[in-house]
Amino acid sequence: MLGHLGDKVGRKTVLLLTMIMMGLASGAIGLLPTYEQIGVAAPLLLVLCRQLQGFAVGGEWGGAVLLTAEHAPVHRRGFLVAIGQSGLATGGLLSTIAMALVALLPQEQLFSWGWRPPFLVSFLLLALGLYMRLKVSESPVFRELAARPRPERVPLLVLLRTPGRLGRGIAAALPSTLATSLFGTYLISYAAGVGYARPTILTSLCIAWAAAIVSLPLFGALSDRIGRRPVFLGGAAAMALGVYPSFPLVGTGSALGLAAVMTFFFAGSTNACVSALAPLLSEMLGVDTGVVWIVAGAAAVAVVGAVVVWRMGDTAGSSLHDDLPEPAPPAVEAH
Repeated sequence: MLGHLGDKVGRKTVLLLTMIMMGLASGAIGLLPTYEQIGVAAPLLLVLCRQLQGFAVGGEWGGAVLLTAEHAPVHRRGFLVAIGQSGLATGGLLSTIAMALVALLPQEQLFSWGWRPPFLVSFLLLALGLYMRLKVSESPVFRELAARPRPERVPLLVLLRTPGRLGRGIAAALPSTLATSLFGTYLISYAAGVGYARPTILTSLCIAWAAAIVSLPLFGALSDRIGRRPVFLGGAAAMALGVYPSFPLVGTGSALGLAAVMTFFFAGSTNACVSALAPLLSEMLGVDTGVVWIVAGAAAVAVVGAVVVWRMGDTAGSSLHDDLPEPAPPAVEAH
């Protein structure tokens, strides 16, 4: 819906809407009553806030990327779009620092009130973000398109009539999307599970995010110089080769190894793909269906995942011991 709206009324309008939704939902989490105060309504309100955050992100990335791409000169498009995307890494760094600071509190204070201030800061960030975005003009490409007489079209339907472009876009987005989930979520849980202390994990994350802020514009500039495809392919190849030794290295318990793995994927292979992907999609899909791609792409990936899981059947309640190999028969002693 947000993608369709962005193609119909403009990128700036949607970006203002997504920022308001994200800022209010994030700040509201810091104000939520506890389960002891309002019972089951507390987790339901939390889920509602998280849903609003996810809805806002769905329109934020596509709109921000396309607005930047449409403002940028052709020869610097990759670099400027990557600078915009480095906001994600900056947010990751700031949120990790905030987490590290509140984690210094005694556990009782952390779980009673200490977790709230990072969310409440969202109200201040919302005010700052709105001030900055109100000063951004609508993209010249979209203004030119809107001024032209043209038949009424539904952007999502236009995109769906070209399934080849949609499929290529989804396939190109999969490596960075999967890597973000694998190394941004699972790797952290894995590191905690094998015994890394919380400060070590947070420090490694800070190093990786800081490096990512720098690497994104560098990869973006490189894609302007040598092309989107070589940068993307290099990142994808590095990701494919690096994933195999990464978990054994983290499993050694080395703090340096953990920081190296996180930095390699956050600031290296994944960012190479992301920096090339954003301008690539804008250039491939064009102004009339650019924003709506992110919604259609996410929906398609979700449907594919749902179908696969549905065909697998439900595994709840199954025993993990069933797949263990049969014990070897006892050795027969010779007499």
